[in-house]
Amino acid sequence: MRASLLSAAIAITVASNAAGDEHPLDLTQMPLESLMMMEVTSVAKKPQKLYESAAAVHVISQQDIRRSGMTSLPDLLRLAPGVNVAQINASQWALSIRGFNGLLANKLLVLIDGRSVYSPTFAGVNWDVQDTLIEDIERIEVIRGPGGTVWGANAMNGVINIITKHAQDTQGNLLVAGGGTQDNNVVSYRYGGSWGEQGHYRVFVKHFDRDAFERTDGSDAKDGWQAVRGGFRADWNHGSADAFTLQGDIYDSQAAQLASSTDLTAGTVLTEDRRRSQGGNLLFRWTRQLSEQSEWSLQSYFDRAERDDINLEERVDTYDLELQHRFPWGQQQEITWGLGYRRVADQFTNSFTLSFDPSRRDSDLFSAFLQDEVALHPDLRLILGSKLEHHDASGYEFQPSARLLWLATPQLSLWGAVSRAVRTPSRSHQDLRINVTAIPGAMPSVIAIIASDAVKSEQLVAYELGLRQQLSSRLSLDAAAFYNVYDDLLSVEAATPFVESESMTDYEVSPQYLDNLMEGEQYGIELSANWQASPHWRLTAGYSLLQSHLHLKAGGSDMSREQEKEGSTPEQQLQLHSHLDLSENLELDTALYLTDQLPSLQIAGYARLDMSLKWYPITGLQLSLTGLNLLDQRHPEFNSAETSSSEIPRSLNANLAWRW
Repeated sequence: MRASLLSAAIAITVASNAAGDEHPLDLTQMPLESLMMMEVTSVAKKPQKLYESAAAVHVISQQDIRRSGMTSLPDLLRLAPGVNVAQINASQWALSIRGFNGLLANKLLVLIDGRSVYSPTFAGVNWDVQDTLIEDIERIEVIRGPGGTVWGANAMNGVINIITKHAQDTQGNLLVAGGGTQDNNVVSYRYGGSWGEQGHYRVFVKHFDRDAFERTDGSDAKDGWQAVRGGFRADWNHGSADAFTLQGDIYDSQAAQLASSTDLTAGTVLTEDRRRSQGGNLLFRWTRQLSEQSEWSLQSYFDRAERDDINLEERVDTYDLELQHRFPWGQQQEITWGLGYRRVADQFTNSFTLSFDPSRRDSDLFSAFLQDEVALHPDLRLILGSKLEHHDASGYEFQPSARLLWLATPQLSLWGAVSRAVRTPSRSHQDLRINVTAIPGAMPSVIAIIASDAVKSEQLVAYELGLRQQLSSRLSLDAAAFYNVYDDLLSVEAATPFVESESMTDYEVSPQYLDNLMEGEQYGIELSANWQASPHWRLTAGYSLLQSHLHLKAGGSDMSREQEKEGSTPEQQLQLHSHLDLSENLELDTALYLTDQLPSLQIAGYARLDMSLKWYPITGLQLSLTGLNLLDQRHPEFNSAETSSSEIPRSLNANLAWRW
């Protein structure tokens, strides 16, 4: 069956380009100077050159995305240096920046076109439901380090903003199809059209079916995954000043899993289950250009997320409104300010294993930010700013930063920053109870983790230094160093047992309450380099070093969690990428990842090799063959206490894209 799917995928893999989307831009032919001048918008919420950004930011371009052969958002993020991506099973990933990795890494803010996909329930990102048509992504901006001054709470260790293409750039038809040893029936279709001279739109639908992975002993991990998604985007202009965007999508995802549930008579039971996730979102943006240096924008979105499994049914509605204004003040300053409001309304159907109290809650977040960029000298800029937020769960939060940028030469920029950021308590940190294990008997006993409304925000003060340098016409370097000081980190503290009753049965509870009795320090470096080895061959490299030292505060006893947090992210990561044009219509891309061990999770260090071969036999026709994890049959990348883990297999995929 797999062989026939693979043959069919190779047979139909066809792509022809629409107007404005001719033969793909050759990455190896772009001058390295162009990479330094790439536009980013996520650092300061305005367009600026990468060379002029006072932050550790990396851009994954649409050419990087196309040449990689990756088909999921988490795997695409492997391309960014300093990002730790570890797949847990067929449908779930652990993904973080600068430590604290996990199924729900709660110190990383992720956005899609400026819409937050950070879970207000459990904190972190549910990567199994974050998707779009990969061919429609314009770029992915990855900020390593705090971004709370601009983006607010939970942008503690980094920000990832996935930016999709303007509808004008996706005109005509696109058919993508493929399959392989792990992915079956991968197919998507997009159509882009226009109305008048100022309006453009696109609609798409996407479906895939992924086989289950295997466990260490070779048995079926029972974690197969299927999903379908559809969406649209419309962009139109009114005159020369006003630009409007309306976009949205809906999805339905079903992932098999082995779920652990707790019962007083049967104890802890492992059950084959299907996790179903459904939802949709709608976003509207209005931008008015007042002058070359002045504009304002209004953005609003609605997001609904439903997630059901054997232990919990969840529905979360998010309403968000944001106003932003940028204007010059005098000759030397540029002011950016904004206001925001967000309401989150949730509802849960509880079980004995997982329960929220109360089961329904509405929460409000109010925010305001102000940032002033001062030109101290034509080559020296000072950026001062802060965000002020008020959340029902944490009260007022103040997140200031000071950044200094020196454009030393046209080939060298240096920057430094001091920032404060916070991670506010999520619903699960204040209202959730987890009955982790149960021991049946005459008097059953239960070990429970119990949230507390006394939990405070986690805090960070970060010190950063960085440089970007064009060493020659063929070699460029980007480097960053940081020192982080954390306070009020989340801990789990044991307390005195007590007796409860369930269905006329008394049982003893050994409680562990959430608290903020951990602190620590962290330091590291991140390096990336580009080398144009020949006119048709480009090499890139990335290296990161991370050292974490966490310790308990007075009264703390959570030693296991301290060790787990320290050991959840590799101390060292190295990645090497080769982009080679074998001929005018044949490309070969290779990526090697070396990842250090995770001793607290019993994960050995591993090497991963991915390769992608693409052929353009005629204008608009693309045939691709991609191999992932080619060095071994399978290996584990992460073990999670929250979900079942499996090993990541070697896989081979053939894909198709036809534009006309």
